[in-house]
Amino acid sequence: MLPGGEGFALGVLYATALVFGWLVSLTTMPALIGMLVAGIVLQNLPGGPIDGLKSSWSSVLRDLALAIILLRGGMGLDLKHLKRTGVSVLALTICPQLVEAVTVAGVSVGIFGLDWLWGLLAGFIVGAVSPAVVVPLMLDLQGKGYGKKKGVTTMVLAASGLDDAVAITLIGVLLGVIFQSGSTAAKIIQGPVEVVVGVLSGVALGFLSKPLVHAKKKHRIVIVPLVSISIFLLARHFKYSGAGALFCMSYGAFYAFFCTEDSCVSEVDSFLKLVWKHYQPLLFSLVGAALDFSQITASDVGISVVIILISSVARFGIAFLAVYFSGLSVAERLFMAIAWIPKATVQAVMGPLPLDEAEEFGNEEDEEFARKVLTLAVMSILITAPIGAIGIRVSAPRLLEKEGTGNDPDLNAEFEDLEGLSTNGTTVDAEQPVRRTGHGRSVDALGVQ
Repeated sequence: MLPGGEGFALGVLYATALVFGWLVSLTTMPALIGMLVAGIVLQNLPGGPIDGLKSSWSSVLRDLALAIILLRGGMGLDLKHLKRTGVSVLALTICPQLVEAVTVAGVSVGIFGLDWLWGLLAGFIVGAVSPAVVVPLMLDLQGKGYGKKKGVTTMVLAASGLDDAVAITLIGVLLGVIFQSGSTAAKIIQGPVEVVVGVLSGVALGFLSKPLVHAKKKHRIVIVPLVSISIFLLARHFKYSGAGALFCMSYGAFYAFFCTEDSCVSEVDSFLKLVWKHYQPLLFSLVGAALDFSQITASDVGISVVIILISSVARFGIAFLAVYFSGLSVAERLFMAIAWIPKATVQAVMGPLPLDEAEEFGNEEDEEFARKVLTLAVMSILITAPIGAIGIRVSAPRLLEKEGTGNDPDLNAEFEDLEGLSTNGTTVDAEQPVRRTGHGRSVDALGVQ
């Protein structure tokens, strides 16, 4: 823990992120913005207070964060409602992300100097919506009765998790094409293979986890996260990041579906929520710390802002059109488009990954491209996370129908817990619920800041 060591650097980063996050949380912006800025400030301060931090630490910590996020997202899915709204969810998952990725790629090739492969990689990193911003706000709206009747919030919750899984799969394929040896055809085929392997293995292990309904709490809260994290890290090791991501989400969904006792899900989720609460400051500050101003130019930052603004407009319009046949009103479709603006989680986890790969396997041009991609990822968080969070909170009462939360005292008590969500929409109390699965249970999902 001496100055200049890894432990000292992590401690300084974590403490500073907590302070910056708290200060930002006093406004209407997500606390994660403050955490991100904390990392940027510390990285670029004279004297290098976090110079002892190794990139290998950052990579492992980001992988763990992603596994936790996707597992909790899977446990929060309402599978029966997802079956009813599958086409709309699929359209909301694929269309806006694909259009934004192509837009980012085209503009990046034209004004940022990237080639098409690197442009598409940047596009899918930037194009994934953020559960860290969207999910707590959707849970808050569910608790207050907004958008429940037509399942607006459930649709957003389902699509946000799938959106991330699709993005991570495609990012993994593109990284493989850029850095790995082998035929291009084999690398492209890897994408569909990852989808099938990830989903089927998640369903299988979810079914095999049924005996955990009879296990003790201390065993459940260890076994389920350990299985998810282990498979995810194993998939990452063998360059199957997309399969690992899909496994975590499908395993979470089918573990919750097959385990018929409420405690099977709620106990695991509460434990993961506690872990995430203390883990998140480190994740976002590490991403900020990857942005070294000595290695980027002011023009790169300015171009990144232009690209983000152009692609966000394209994404907004396509998100509005993607749910045209969903039975939602114009106002509700407009809300869906607003809810699809914020970026944070995938950008934080995957944004620095191309630079890690370029430093290990690439050349100087690859490192230059990777720094531009990282700049795009960081700027997308700084711009879209606060705009999206504020837009969701302000527009929901005006665009969504509100219905009562019912007269069930237990359910009402759970919904009252959601009122603990702070006015910035970024912190959630310990008993935060979300409706999920066909069993009619309420559990927490992604109680993130």
